[in-house]
Formats: sequence, C-alpha cells, structure tokens
Amino acid sequence: MLFRNFRRNAIGALLSLSLLATVGCGDTVTEQRCTSESQELCEARPLNSTVFITPQQALEYRDAGALVLDARSLEKYEAGHIPGAVHTLGGKEFQDELGLVIPDLVALTETARNLGINNDQKIVVYGDNISSNTGRLFWTLEYLGHGDVYFVIEGYETILAETGEEPATEATVPEKGDFVVALRDSVWASAEEVKEAAEGTKPAILIDTRREGEWYGDEDRGDPRQGAIPNASWYYWENVYDETTGKLRPKDELRAEFESLGLFEEDTLIIPYCQTGVRSTIVYAVFRWLGHNNVKNYDGSWAEWSRDNDLPIVDHEPEASEPTE
Repeated sequence: MLFRNFRRNAIGALLSLSLLATVGCGDTVTEQRCTSESQELCEARPLNSTVFITPQQALEYRDAGALVLDARSLEKYEAGHIPGAVHTLGGKEFQDELGLVIPDLVALTETARNLGINNDQKIVVYGDNISSNTGRLFWTLEYLGHGDVYFVIEGYETILAETGEEPATEATVPEKGDFVVALRDSVWASAEEVKEAAEGTKPAILIDTRREGEWYGDEDRGDPRQGAIPNASWYYWENVYDETTGKLRPKDELRAEFESLGLFEEDTLIIPYCQTGVRSTIVYAVFRWLGHNNVKNYDGSWAEWSRDNDLPIVDHEPEASEPTE
C-alpha cells in the first residue's frame, strides 16, 4: 500500500472539506493544494532559471532586501553567520517523523511565515560548503510554491573568504511573513510514478544518489529492506563537486558527464532519490541549473519505498575486479 500518498491526499481532502483552518492574514484553507482564497496566490510562482548564485551575488541580493536563510546547525549559526541571516533546520522543520514533507498545509504555511518568508521576496539559502541540507531547504521552498529561491552552493566559509564579510553572532529574529503555500507537484515525485518508472511503463530516468554501500544493500540505515529501486542508475551526489576545491564542477563538464552516462535527456523526466529525499535535492538543483525542465525529487525515497512490500526492489552485486597475475 502506498501509505504516504494515501495519508497526503486524505489529510488534504479533510482540509478541503472543513474550510475552517485559519492560517492568518485572512487566509483559509479552501483546497488541497493551497492555503488562500485568492486564485492568484493559489498558483505556484514561476521558477527562476538561475538556481545557483555566487557569494557576492548573495550579499547583493541581501542588501537589496532578500531574505537569507542559514541551513547549518544551530551551534555553527551561533558561532557566526552572515549578518541578517535567519537560522533554519535545513528543511527539517517542514518534515514529518519519516523525513518527508508534512501533508498539513496550514502547518507548512505557519512554519514558512515564522521564518519570515514572503510571497514577493527573494530568498537566498546557504549552508556548509558541501551541504545536502541546503539542497533540501532549496527544493522544499520550490515545492511549497516559491519561485524566487537562490542557492549559494559554495557555502558559508567560502562566502566569508570571497567577500570579506564579517560574521555576526547575534541571532536574527524575522518578522512574520505572508507566504501562501501552493504546492508545486511538477517537482515532487510520487511513489506511484516512481513505480511506473521502475517497471518501465513511464518514460523516466531514476537516479540513486546514495552511497555505494546503500546502492548495493550492504549499508543498513534501519530500513526493513535493503537494495535499490529497479531500473535506477547510480550516481553519488557528491560527484557534482570538484574533489580538490570542493566547489561545484563546471556546467559543461557536468552536463557532458550526465549525457555520457545516459542520465540527461531533454524531454525525459528525471527523478533522483536517496534515503529521505535530502541528498537527492543536490542532483535536483544541478539538473535545474543545467536547464532541464522536467526534474522531480522523490521525497519519500528509500525510507518510503523500503517500507511498502508491494514495491519492487533489486539487489545489485559489486562488479568483480579482474584477477591480477
């Protein structure tokens, strides 16, 4: 049974029927996909095509009024952060106990507003230099319907080094925002469509972004089943970074690599996944940056897939090395 989607739809339907849950600023839940009575606000804002910005651009956006969100740990934030940045849990504040986006639109809206998120304000997200949490926060905000989110993939230390910005230690307390959640299903992959892709009945490219041990089923993350989703290809998420510099590899280099591996086809749906849809968001963001317009993150990922015995799995065997003389 695809319990995650049942739960998501059931709660959405209850919210739609009630029409009673007030979320502030005069907005009420009127349909499953949105938390406003305004038809205009109930449409996800168009996605920007920029995706990644430089450290210098991040400060320019901040100075022009953008909201800056820090996806690092609270300990690191308190030790020093970009002045004006608001601390977040790296997207975890929007997740349920299994690590998936909660299906409660009112709670999602309230959480976003408490971070200071507004409908018509740019958002800049940053974290550690190689940080899947920052990717998760970036993808979550796009899924919730915001279209003006920008990702500083280089990370906090690089921002300081390249801009000379002096860190702040006093926490930024944001004013409550007015953001209205309007779920963008075009970036959210369901278990049903992943199952269709796994069975070959839906044209799609599945990308497993986990560690090699997880892909082969040797690393136990506490799930009831180990292995991989059938018909998926393995590409470790950290491979998008340069091993020497830790920075994102050049655009043309990454695209050429994905094409050579058969992972980049213009008109084919791309679905990356991992354990709980966190590491896979880096690959999601990279494909968006490369100009692919049909990429979805599988939010449920292995945490959901492994718990549904009706969903198929495959056990991969490591390639045997050639004997040496």
